[in-house]
Amino acid sequence: LEPWLDAQMQRVSVQAHSVPYSQQIAMAKAVAPAGYSLSSYAQMPDPTRANVATFLAPAKPGHGGHRKAWLVFINPYTGQVTGQRGAHDTIFGLFLRIHTNLYIGKWGHHLTELTVSWVVVTLLLGFTLWWPRRHKKGGAYRVRKAVAASARWTRRTWRDWHAVLGFYVLPCALILSVTALLFTNNTSKVILASQSALGQKPPEYSQQFVSIPVIGADQHAVLDTVIHDFLSHNVDRSFSVVLPQSPSEALAINSHLSQQPWHLRMAWHDAYSGQLLGHTQWSALPVGAKALALFYPLHTGEIFGWVTQLLMLLAALILAFLTYSGVRLWWLRRKPDDAWAIPPQPHTPLPWWGWVVCVGLMGLLPAFGVSVAALIIMGLVWR
Repeated sequence: LEPWLDAQMQRVSVQAHSVPYSQQIAMAKAVAPAGYSLSSYAQMPDPTRANVATFLAPAKPGHGGHRKAWLVFINPYTGQVTGQRGAHDTIFGLFLRIHTNLYIGKWGHHLTELTVSWVVVTLLLGFTLWWPRRHKKGGAYRVRKAVAASARWTRRTWRDWHAVLGFYVLPCALILSVTALLFTNNTSKVILASQSALGQKPPEYSQQFVSIPVIGADQHAVLDTVIHDFLSHNVDRSFSVVLPQSPSEALAINSHLSQQPWHLRMAWHDAYSGQLLGHTQWSALPVGAKALALFYPLHTGEIFGWVTQLLMLLAALILAFLTYSGVRLWWLRRKPDDAWAIPPQPHTPLPWWGWVVCVGLMGLLPAFGVSVAALIIMGLVWR
């Protein structure tokens, strides 16, 4: 929606020819805030979208390496600046911060990771509760007729809708929550460490490509050659080039992956000579790397366009309903009405495979593991 809400800045009229990329970047650098360094330059698949130059503010001590980002929008056909703003100074930026850290910074990141981890576990537990009821005529695959016809929402009404909607939304809900884990602080480290340990990390990602500095040379002089060479092998006009932040860093360029990750291409070039240092593409990636490349487009629903975006939106709304209906079911089950209805200690011990699954989830989901350990300690102390 943002390109439409911000059309004056992000929309351009298509023309037959565009100006050189080096000229576009020079125009962006001329208007960027003083002291900011060019970090990346991107061109979208849609020819009516403006190109975007991203600049980073100087690093400040005590900010953990975080640098404020500034965006400059360029008309690729005229080379003129169409506008500029902070990277998060939009409605989308506000929503993104609320979505990722509740707008409270580091502790918000931990809280969202804890929540997502428990959502994954709760979905799996919900399926185990649904499984024994799968052969019943009603309440498993469809809401019972008597329940659907009733005007009163009793506990049985809530249970049927909770179970039936939960069954149908389970695949999308699991995709939505599991893919979110890649963007958390701690679980993402477990995922990436597992990828490396299993040999699923592309060798190019582990290599340290470097440029050979040339005194007095401009690191951006070879951009036109590098970009044109990259686009000659691309399926569309999109690219994102990451500029070096030190004299010896290599220049990296890749294709946009939001809707078609299977068209992934990445290349690294010497920033002074333009020499190709390394490259990779989708067909060369290990299976594990391909899976991780799918996480973002699956999470946002962009993988097959607006159809999957609407599907994921519907799944998110149903997931919100299931959260409320689960609390409602607990509330209606309280006996007496003023009790907390804490589940009683089970009489049968957890089977060995149950412990294996629990310990495995605690290892894969650090936030879940810490919270379970805390609950066990609290139970022992307050017993």
